[in-house]
Amino acid sequence: IILGVCAWKLKARQVGYLYSFLAATCSFNAVDNISELYGSVGYVNGQPATSDAHTVAEYWGGAYTTWATLWLLFALMCSAIGLLLAFDGNTYKQQQKETNNMQVHCDDTIVATPV
Repeated sequence: IILGVCAWKLKARQVGYLYSFLAATCSFNAVDNISELYGSVGYVNGQPATSDAHTVAEYWGGAYTTWATLWLLFALMCSAIGLLLAFDGNTYKQQQKETNNMQVHCDDTIVATPV
């Protein structure tokens, strides 16, 4: 709800900064938590438990380090995409405005069709 209100009330540039910040925070958090996948034993509610990488390796095959590395590469790729190709709200609004202007001009023209 808060993000919706921010998108509605803030200017496009500020919304872009906010979403870029949130994307970077989430992506870097994912990269930071990858170290847990490389561990041999984790704890959930005080009980020893295997990591997700261990579980996927057990059911789908392969080494757990391979799965953890794939998740690390995926998280890094998503981080890079989010930071390098951030959505530019000003450009989008300008394109929408131009598209709407073109549609208005097309609607105003009278096209003669042969009978």
